[in-house]
Amino acid sequence: MKFVIFDIDGTLTKTVAIDDLCFGESMMEVFDIDPKLIDWEAVKAKTSGTDSAILDEIVHDKFGRFPTKKEREYFRKDFVTRLANAHRRQPNEFAQVPGASEILRNLMNNENNLVGIATGSWSDSAKVKLRAAGVHHNPVLLGSSDIHGQRKDIISDLINKAKSRYGLECFEKIIYVGDGEWDFLSSNMLGIDFVGVDHEGNGKLRSLGASRVVNDYNNFEEFISYLD
Repeated sequence: MKFVIFDIDGTLTKTVAIDDLCFGESMMEVFDIDPKLIDWEAVKAKTSGTDSAILDEIVHDKFGRFPTKKEREYFRKDFVTRLANAHRRQPNEFAQVPGASEILRNLMNNENNLVGIATGSWSDSAKVKLRAAGVHHNPVLLGSSDIHGQRKDIISDLINKAKSRYGLECFEKIIYVGDGEWDFLSSNMLGIDFVGVDHEGNGKLRSLGASRVVNDYNNFEEFISYLD
């Protein structure tokens, strides 16, 4: 059995921009940190792009400490509320990558595949974005940054949970599907296969050395061939 694991932002949904905007607004609301003064690309690269690690990094850089439990809960609630409100105002910012729903459905209907999602998002914000984008995801296994801060740990934990749930010692192959540099690097660190998604056509993943990259999921045969 193959285990195909997907990222969300930029991979299944075109929500990177609105996610960043709402995260920045919550940063201003909760910690009075101006998002315009944050080097987001540097922070994401350092933290493998996960919500929990990004929050820790920014707050620690500003105040020399990590967020308290109360601050973390307040931030997370504010952020999820902003995402939900943004969807009501700007539904076009929550589009799915073309063919995302269909590829998940087709993979899940094949008994030789197990499908999961390992995202740097928190679980509640992840579900908001998937639902808003109309991406079918139940009963897909979901791993998030609720517990782990590094993406490789999120992926690894999901793999272990899947093995335990289905009584498997190993998978025939494990493939992580993602759009970011940290997705590619995390896959390499874990020794699993990687398929890139470049719906913006920026060529970054290929420049890093990713050999299997698709623009979207409309070419079903091409994507499936990359899982072999």
